[in-house]
Amino acid sequence: MRVKKFSGDKTSKKLGSRESKSSPGVPRTVWVDPLSSAVSGLLNNETKVMREVKANEGTERLVLSSVYPKELVAAFRGMFSANKEYSFEMRFVTASSTTAGGALLIAIPLSPSVSSYAEWSALAALFDEVKAVETVISVNNVNAGNGNVVFEMPCAIACDHVNLSSTPASTLAVIRLAGSTTFSTIMRTTAKICKAKFTDRLWCITGTPYSQSPLGGCIGSWSIGNMSIGAGTTAYISSITRLKVKLRCRA
Repeated sequence: MRVKKFSGDKTSKKLGSRESKSSPGVPRTVWVDPLSSAVSGLLNNETKVMREVKANEGTERLVLSSVYPKELVAAFRGMFSANKEYSFEMRFVTASSTTAGGALLIAIPLSPSVSSYAEWSALAALFDEVKAVETVISVNNVNAGNGNVVFEMPCAIACDHVNLSSTPASTLAVIRLAGSTTFSTIMRTTAKICKAKFTDRLWCITGTPYSQSPLGGCIGSWSIGNMSIGAGTTAYISSITRLKVKLRCRA
């Protein structure tokens, strides 16, 4: 009688897929995003220095800037093909307070030249051009229990596609923006999430990552308006702003 021999498990999956299970003693292949790795590599070797930059009317001021090893920047830049587009999502957190009169009129700029994205200095070192693709904001109430909150006055919120950093003039100015909506300032647990997409934007250099005319780069801001929310100079909301951008290197 012939006996059939089994030489191993034939049900094992191919290595390299995220669902596959590797055999004992054989490392599983893990995919790593090269852009995220490059950004992390630069940030881990970051040095802060004070630099003089020209301001208005020829005056100069000191600015804290990020510096990275030139050899490291060159090595990472070599990972990205010229004129090929790469996507990355940046984010930052901010808290917003009322004016002395109790109004909440806020502009949350999207441009990394105004707002502080932790990853931007590394991205600007790796790429030459940038443009915004999409933004998402999550707004939470941090002072809903304040007895001075005016219950019947919801906040208006909208993305202003052409504004850099100017605060809105009124609640009505925000409501008139396309895609505007409102949220309550007395809700404790529910976050208001809004989204806006950008199309037909021109590329801008990472050194000046925005253009108002024509629209390009990361121009835009989230506008929030409430003319009488409650107590003056009081923090009422916190927000997480996400900005998805496309980047590319020149030839």
